Amino acid sequence: SLYSFIGTSAAAPHVAGVAALMLQAAGGPGSLDGPTVDGILQETAPPRDLDPLYSNATGASASGYVSVTALGRAYDLNNFLTISYVGSSKNSIDSLTLDGSKAGLTFLTQVADPTPTVGDTIGIKPGDLEILPNTGTDQTKLTLKFKPGTFVAGASVGFTVTLRTSNLAALYYEQSPTADTFGFGATFTARLSGTYPDTITAGFQNQMGTGYNPADGYGLVDAYGAVQAALGLKKASPLAAVGR
Repeated sequence: SLYSFIGTSAAAPHVAGVAALMLQAAGGPGSLDGPTVDGILQETAPPRDLDPLYSNATGASASGYVSVTALGRAYDLNNFLTISYVGSSKNSIDSLTLDGSKAGLTFLTQVADPTPTVGDTIGIKPGDLEILPNTGTDQTKLTLKFKPGTFVAGASVGFTVTLRTSNLAALYYEQSPTADTFGFGATFTARLSGTYPDTITAGFQNQMGTGYNPADGYGLVDAYGAVQAALGLKKASPLAAVGR
């Protein structure tokens, strides 16, 4: 399974305790029904990533669109990262550099590290792609080079590479680098040649907001926010004015 629910047995009594505080704030037993309690808990949950294990960066210019998608975990899939190009038939991508410095990402491509792996390709041969090994002390960038004229419009290539992150927020939420880690500030720069030489840059994004997702349901419970919302219902109720 992609998603693991750790600590659920502890979460249940904690939520029950919050529900009890909500009932107390709203006026006591019977003051709130089950759907109302459930709705308040959902509505007061703070924003978080709504598309877990997924992040995307899409850059546009007059010569077209370059998109890089991260999916899952680096050690799960050969297509952890996928590069796609939609644009002028007279252009092609010469190189693409991922920059993970702001996201605290390092790309491990030294001899002792697992070799980067090319996954599925469309319109381009695996041999047309070279993943350059990092040299020196800066491991925060990864460059892919393509044979001239091979990465044309409609082509795509998937690959995976071993990652490490120093981003404390990413480690807190995910324990290890996943596709979401790129959304903490990673970018790409693609260089195109042909009739319209161009450079396209874009940053990775995670979809942040409230609502349901398969990884955590409706997210973390905000005990204070839920109790304050329940208290607000009591103050707004006409029955509260007659001393119920």
